[in-house]
Amino acid sequence: MNSPSDNRAVFVVHGRNEMLRKSMFDFLRSINLSPLEWTTAVELTGEGSPYIGQVLDAAFDHATAVVVLMTPDEVAYLLPRYGHGENDQETQPAPQARPNVLFEAGMALGRDAKRTVLVEVGEVRPFSDVAGRHAIRLSNSPASRQALANRLRTAGCAVDLNGTDWHTTGDFTAPPPPGDGLPLGRRLPSSASARKVIDFDLKYFNKGGNRIDKLQVINRGTETAYDVAVTVPENAALDLRSTDVGPIAKIPGGGRSVTVDVFNTGRMLGGSRQDNAFDVSITARTESGEQVTQEVFLDLNG
Repeated sequence: MNSPSDNRAVFVVHGRNEMLRKSMFDFLRSINLSPLEWTTAVELTGEGSPYIGQVLDAAFDHATAVVVLMTPDEVAYLLPRYGHGENDQETQPAPQARPNVLFEAGMALGRDAKRTVLVEVGEVRPFSDVAGRHAIRLSNSPASRQALANRLRTAGCAVDLNGTDWHTTGDFTAPPPPGDGLPLGRRLPSSASARKVIDFDLKYFNKGGNRIDKLQVINRGTETAYDVAVTVPENAALDLRSTDVGPIAKIPGGGRSVTVDVFNTGRMLGGSRQDNAFDVSITARTESGEQVTQEVFLDLNG
């Protein structure tokens, strides 16, 4: 474990590019430094669930510098309605670092800008909170590697550039641009409507003769439906009361269902004037307590 006086320790903030994270750790070790992972800084807080600020405090207490590795992990753009005209570059899709990296970079700069080193690999959109601050554009060239080493030395790290291994340790080849070279476009809304939180469907099973039929109540929504009550019109050829169909405690979402017994009065009692096709009213409660009512068409002959 590094002590607070260890001027070899460097805390690294990074995104999802695991290859570049590993390359950064290998490079730092090649110049006599000891990189700290996020999980290590969390342990140093002594807290089970620390805030990000506590993690960064622990990192600055135990490390001489913080390296923020910004890689093009995602694509983002400003909604055109908030831009400044058609030529506003902010409204064009562009690669950028992960939000957590940008957030932690801002917090690190706010705590100690002199000990925070920004590093970019590949093309990343600059973020406004650090506009004007010089970031190291790291590549495989010895010059860019030395620039990073010099910045870390200025921050107080015990950098050792003896030998030449650090010239080639770690691969900082820029990631390929998103879209495989094709122009980036804005995501359009899906033509299909988004799935509802609760979305009921029904299936009727005619068992024939004098047997009791079955009605399957399906929840194709994304959440569990609670206290599900099924009601049919008075003139419907389907009787729920005779089979004592009370409220269903819950029906999970994702196409799961509950099957109940029903009585076809049209077939069993000869009610020819009763409706075989009608709307079934289904009420339920969402996970947040909101009451939902849905009408589902049911054809007993279909």
